[in-house]
Amino acid sequence: MSYTVFARKYRPQTFEEVIGQPHISQTLINAINTGRISHSYLFCGSRGTGKTTTARILAKCLNCETGITSTPCGKCSVCIEVSRGMSMDIIEIDGASNRGIDEIRDLRERVMLAPARGRYKVYIIDEVHMLTPEAFNALLKTLEEPPLHVVFIFATTEPHKLPATILSRCQRFDFRRISTQDILKQLQYICDKEGITSDSNGLLLIARAAQGGMRDAEGVLDQVMSYTGGKEVKRDDVLVVMGMVPEDVLVAIINAIINQNGNVAVEMVNVLINKGVDMSQLTRDVISHLRNLLMVKIGCGEGVLDITTESKDILKEQSMQLSVESILKAIDCLREANEQMKYAYAQAGTILETTMVRLCRIQTEIPLSEIIEKLSQMEQRMATSYPELYEKRECSEHLQVRPLPHELYEEKVEEKEEYTETERHDDYQSLIPISTEMSLEKIIQLWPAVTDTIRIKRPPVASHLSCGRIVNLSDNILTIEFDSSFHKSGVDKPEYRELIEAKIHEKTGKALKIKTVLAQEQKTLASTVTVSQTKKMPSIHPVNDPRIERVMDMFEGNRVT
Repeated sequence: MSYTVFARKYRPQTFEEVIGQPHISQTLINAINTGRISHSYLFCGSRGTGKTTTARILAKCLNCETGITSTPCGKCSVCIEVSRGMSMDIIEIDGASNRGIDEIRDLRERVMLAPARGRYKVYIIDEVHMLTPEAFNALLKTLEEPPLHVVFIFATTEPHKLPATILSRCQRFDFRRISTQDILKQLQYICDKEGITSDSNGLLLIARAAQGGMRDAEGVLDQVMSYTGGKEVKRDDVLVVMGMVPEDVLVAIINAIINQNGNVAVEMVNVLINKGVDMSQLTRDVISHLRNLLMVKIGCGEGVLDITTESKDILKEQSMQLSVESILKAIDCLREANEQMKYAYAQAGTILETTMVRLCRIQTEIPLSEIIEKLSQMEQRMATSYPELYEKRECSEHLQVRPLPHELYEEKVEEKEEYTETERHDDYQSLIPISTEMSLEKIIQLWPAVTDTIRIKRPPVASHLSCGRIVNLSDNILTIEFDSSFHKSGVDKPEYRELIEAKIHEKTGKALKIKTVLAQEQKTLASTVTVSQTKKMPSIHPVNDPRIERVMDMFEGNRVT
């Protein structure tokens, strides 16, 4: 007789033998015992959780020669045929390869035929979400009102892809992922039945790698048996067969990250790659180790970890040297690298190496929360040092800037319907407090910032203003000299003066009035201080414009007089 793999040899034959799905088994048992048999079922869940197995058990319950029962005998010809997949009344269809409307039309014609031997014809359609929209539409009427001798059982891993019209016509059962402990018990049971010497750590690795799928776990156990000759299961053998990274190597990599030894981490990764370890598998294993490290760090119990006592002690020791934020950043970094490696396989080694270097520097990065806290502290200190600009409002939890004079002025303007130019100027000046003297050099130093803020609101005014130069500051009056009456008139309007004076106050903290003069009128003033003389602010005279000098340097030109 040919060899039968474990997944088929130890497939459950009754509802009581189905592992990890008590909510589904009990519901179907009660439905059969009370005669509440539906004409269509939808079994949803990830691979290897028992969907097709449960469908076959239900088919046996409906067609067993002893009668409709929740405990089929398993010995009659019908039960044996169903178990072997040879029954003419149990039709299993692969939805992925029979997904068109022609196949469904053929199914509709055969549905009308009576069962060959049993009471019911049971149609089990696996991966039903692969059917085309036209095929689903062709199935709707038959699914809603099938013959009394027909039961449909749909199985799918992606129920969200099914049309709502199909979902509404079925009783839905969601299969859960099988727990690691349940898989471990089943693997141990198989080893005992087969006379295999098993290592608990090796079986635990298989159970964890199965990710909730019993069929996957049984398949890996079969593969390990082929590797070892069918005698024993050891942890090292499982690592070799599955291409997994040994735990001691993962611990060493994490220690290198903790100690910020990038060269050690990169060298260990290269050793594993040269041994043939898949880089994606290596990345997943490191993520899994970091995940367990995180669970230990936040204090999760045994049910979440599924690790040995020795491993937990090691994780506790490592978790004391890493913060939760660092672990989370490391996991995100590795997940991002794993995604990049999928689309840049030729550069996968480089991506993994650079990722290891980044992980070794994660602990030196300042968390965003700490930066925000420091900024808040800085703002508090500024509020204390400059009370004239900041004040605490009882109605708000954060600091707010006190309104500046020009803001108060704008509010006042909105309250008046009619405003003469003189009134506008007088109101604005009344809002500006008298300030102490300020040095001319300081004004010249801050002047570029003043013109920049004016340019945002009034570009033409800023353009005219840039053609002037500061020449004097006396009694809170700032004198600006212009060579052209055109540019002088561009800033002489009362609303423009108000804007300029408001921006001066905003940038300097001092309330100053401005006075504009023409150059020829100021030749006799001995106190004239030009920007070019003080060298605090570059001359903005068109002849000495620094922009012209930069253009001449760029194109190696000469000035033509």
